[in-house]
Amino acid sequence: MEGRRYSNRGSDAELTQKIILVHRDNNNKYGFSLAGHNPVVIKAVRKGCPADIAGVKAGDIIVKCCKTLLNHEAVTELIKGLQKVTLTLAERHDITIDCYSLLKPNPEVTATFLRYLISKETQNNLLFLLMTEAYAQKSGKPKDKRRWIYEIATAFLVHTAPLDISVGTQITYSVVNVIQDENIKDDHSLSTVFLAARESSRSEVLQQFAEFKKTKHNLGSGTKTEAAEIEASEGILTPLLNRLMESIESPLQISQSTLDIQSVTASSIATFLRFLNYEPASNVSVLGRCPAFLQKDRSSVGPQEDCFLKGHRFRPVAFTTTKYCGQCNRVIWGIGKNAYQCQVCDFNVHISACAKSLLFSCQGRKKKSTTKRSAWWSFTGGSDKSKSDIIKNYEQRRREEINIAKIANKKLLSRHHKSDSSENITDDEVRIRKITANRRSRFSLVNKKFNELVVSDDSDDGHENDPEIDIPAKVPDWENVVGQEVANEIINNDLETKRQRVILELIHTEKLHLKSLKILRKYFYKPIVRNRIFDVNFIRELFPNLKDLISIHRDIIKAMEKRQAESGIIEFIGDIIVDKFSGEAGYTLKEAYIICYSNQSLTLAMLKEKVEADPKIDKFIKDCESTPFCKHTTLVNLISSGCLRLMRYTLLLDQIAKYTQVDHPDFQYAVKAIECTKDVSAFVNSGIREAENYQTLVSIQDNLDRSSIDQSNNPFVIEYKAFDLMQYRLLHFDDVKSKSEVGEITLKALLLEGYFVLLEVKDDKYYLKCDNWAEIEPHSTKDKKMANVQIPIMRIADINVHASKTDKRTFVVVNVAASPQLAYNLEAESRNAKDEWLKRIQDAQK
Repeated sequence: MEGRRYSNRGSDAELTQKIILVHRDNNNKYGFSLAGHNPVVIKAVRKGCPADIAGVKAGDIIVKCCKTLLNHEAVTELIKGLQKVTLTLAERHDITIDCYSLLKPNPEVTATFLRYLISKETQNNLLFLLMTEAYAQKSGKPKDKRRWIYEIATAFLVHTAPLDISVGTQITYSVVNVIQDENIKDDHSLSTVFLAARESSRSEVLQQFAEFKKTKHNLGSGTKTEAAEIEASEGILTPLLNRLMESIESPLQISQSTLDIQSVTASSIATFLRFLNYEPASNVSVLGRCPAFLQKDRSSVGPQEDCFLKGHRFRPVAFTTTKYCGQCNRVIWGIGKNAYQCQVCDFNVHISACAKSLLFSCQGRKKKSTTKRSAWWSFTGGSDKSKSDIIKNYEQRRREEINIAKIANKKLLSRHHKSDSSENITDDEVRIRKITANRRSRFSLVNKKFNELVVSDDSDDGHENDPEIDIPAKVPDWENVVGQEVANEIINNDLETKRQRVILELIHTEKLHLKSLKILRKYFYKPIVRNRIFDVNFIRELFPNLKDLISIHRDIIKAMEKRQAESGIIEFIGDIIVDKFSGEAGYTLKEAYIICYSNQSLTLAMLKEKVEADPKIDKFIKDCESTPFCKHTTLVNLISSGCLRLMRYTLLLDQIAKYTQVDHPDFQYAVKAIECTKDVSAFVNSGIREAENYQTLVSIQDNLDRSSIDQSNNPFVIEYKAFDLMQYRLLHFDDVKSKSEVGEITLKALLLEGYFVLLEVKDDKYYLKCDNWAEIEPHSTKDKKMANVQIPIMRIADINVHASKTDKRTFVVVNVAASPQLAYNLEAESRNAKDEWLKRIQDAQK
């Protein structure tokens, strides 16, 4: 029936020839009407008539009637006298898209359309229709279907989903309800869960396709075999999937939101290809590496081992209900083990970018309560009274911390003076301790007036159209920046061209970082001060030294722009970084970053509590975030962007060195610049860790019960009654377990500067008490009677430490000064944690 295919120029339609035999019915009718003179066209076909049954369609062009070329009148006259007629028709194929059948029968058209939408960053609705169509065709148990619903809903429907589509709150709620309610198990409810959302997306996709057709893309013939269609689809989408996976797996730091968008898009493409029965060549191929939606076994997707960050004991988990990241406040979507969850405080965080730039330290075990109350990083939950109590506790802790800091600063500086001659510490360590001590005592409780903060800031108001803020987010093309004439000078030098592009990225991202700092200052700091949203002390904690950081990065940009103005092709860039990141300028940079970010964990925790407790503050912050310059970002993300910038210096400079010839004069500068940026990052990280350890010590001190020792009259205990944790620097801490006569006990082990201390942990309290946690060391003198008290405060010089021979996670701390010697068998969380304890204690003894 099917013959030659004709192309209709100037249109997206194609003509396919077909020969059809049509008989008259019992009423002596064919069932079609004609229109047009030359060519003759089938005007209409009555449903159920012989012409309809034979395959004649309205719009078909009559090429021949009974093998004769005829005009309208001749065709009419001929068919009047015949009981049956043979029509040679040209069927018009208008290339279109069926939103109810995207996977088949024309996947090449869908693939071409998808590639177009991805290039325009408008692929959300089409990918949603593709994934939900695949879901409808997939069979599985109710448990599997609920998990697949979760994967699709968190990728496309729920609040802050990576490829969020606008389908209405009620539709989203109905889908989320199916995920949360485990009692919904009937196949009909699970199978039709996306119907309303699909209808909402369908009109948008059809409108996009109408615009797409106007671009005159090559949409394929529509007459290929199924195998040819699949092969063509694979050829269109595999290169795109390759590029996405390269970006996802790249060591370069990208934001969590960008990473999520790329991951959802890549997983959707992988699912599309798999549903076309295109199988990956191997597990290491791009399709084999990319996780797909709707897989029954996802146990191998994501990390498999626990990790330890900021005091958290993180375990990879595969969520099946909606959860939000405590770092970025975005929904945790994903396939497989898509998040880390702290086993102590239940903090949830994205596994990738958010975990690498984690701001919040572990807050310890939650108190058991009969009433449910969400954690401080949640969006809802908790009464106003409970929230106000939390704020009050934080404020009280902060006041106590500042008072303690005044005393600790004097003691610390005194120890520094002694350390120069008696201790083997580096100049960097002395500087870090001095900066963090000054940072703590810098913010006194003397209430400054709000107008003082405003006046000090008015000199830097800038113009309404600030060129330092009006910077596009995307790095411009290097050829467009320098001009085609300059670019042609190195057109045959691919290595140098790549080098120049990375240098431009370094300069442009430096400008973007300055933009973030100025947005913080202009659109958050100033409105907060003028409207007196927070008290002065908290504002100073939240924005400690924005002017210093702006000045530092403005100087770096000036040096870079001066180099750009000298020549379109930049010969040297590494020397600028070396100059700004070493010597006194480098120390100024280090000090500014430590001051800004050393107390960030606690400050952001307080900010979250204040926002959650007061709807007015929440609305004010959201209004500030609604400015066009804050698109796709939040106050928390802007505040934390500085530490991410430090990491990116090293990554970009590494790329510059990679594309620089060894004999190029800038190569040595690039290598030196990498060392300088790494040194700055290590210095700042050490300062932040020093500050966080101090905060941990303050928290422990606030919740410390030492009544067991204070009320004791035992002569062995008297010398420890004056023992004050705050007099010593905290070097390392973690939970360990010890077995005793009453069972397994959880202890908080503290490695202080000069002491090793064990505290019992119970109901969010820490107990400094004498107990029988230790065993008599086998090699100790046997004829001595065991002391009637065990004091878990040991001088570092008086202990030996070694790994247990019977358990890989246990280390043994022996108090050789005790009589008889006492051995504490302490089980760490993991083998790595045990090794870390051994290393830390041995380093402290040097």
